[in-house]
Amino acid sequence: MTGKTHIVGGIAAGCLAIEFTNASPGVVLIMSTISSLLPDLCHKGSKIGRRFKGLSWLISGLFGHRTITHSWVLFIGGSLLLYNLLPESSYAVGYAFGVGSHLLLDALTTKGIQLFWPIRLRVRSPLYTKTGGVVEYAIMLAMIGYICYVGLSA
Repeated sequence: MTGKTHIVGGIAAGCLAIEFTNASPGVVLIMSTISSLLPDLCHKGSKIGRRFKGLSWLISGLFGHRTITHSWVLFIGGSLLLYNLLPESSYAVGYAFGVGSHLLLDALTTKGIQLFWPIRLRVRSPLYTKTGGVVEYAIMLAMIGYICYVGLSA
């Protein structure tokens, strides 16, 4: 999926988290939006990879694309780290929903993700799409619709 789709997915995931948790809405939305881009730190050409070039090159060189950053390691490890470091659990909730949205969206692509890394098993939805295609655009529009619905019903 493209960076734009991941950002929209992060916002939608943040809205979902706000609906079903007692977490602080502002913190959750900021964290879910930022963390929705975090897994692509391993991709030097991604939005976040271009912003943090040195770190992106290091992660990409050591692990490659869609390995450690698209796995349980970043999802669970980062969530637990934030939960234990910060007294406000809203940070961990927003992070988990944002990274989770990224992993879910990338599992819908032809390449899938290595969710169980370091085991080299690719996880992919039975219904998958090409990155940047019409189906991705439709998914993004559906998420925007959800965000609008939640915003209007608040």
